[in-house]
Amino acid sequence: MTLAEFIKKKLRKFKLQIEDDELTVRLDELGGDPDGGLTPSSYIIAKRVIVSVIPELLLEPDISQGDFSKKHNMDGIIAYYGMLCDELGEENKLAPQPKVYDASNRW
Repeated sequence: MTLAEFIKKKLRKFKLQIEDDELTVRLDELGGDPDGGLTPSSYIIAKRVIVSVIPELLLEPDISQGDFSKKHNMDGIIAYYGMLCDELGEENKLAPQPKVYDASNRW
């Protein structure tokens, strides 16, 4: 299995798709070979690519038309993304942001 195939299969589990050209560019940015085999070092590159594309792929809207419907499992995707971010030491851009409330009227 090539590196590109592995990434596509992982994303397909969550009903996410990435174009071949975009995947090639993302792999080139991180020093990965799309046609290279899956090794321990390329596995880390694959995870980094997945972390870099998930926030952008989630911007794609859900589609419903007649009997056809395409929806994302947002909770599963966000959990998987968070797990990868923790594992790689990356910032979790999809984590809920703390809310700041104005309590000055209570003083």
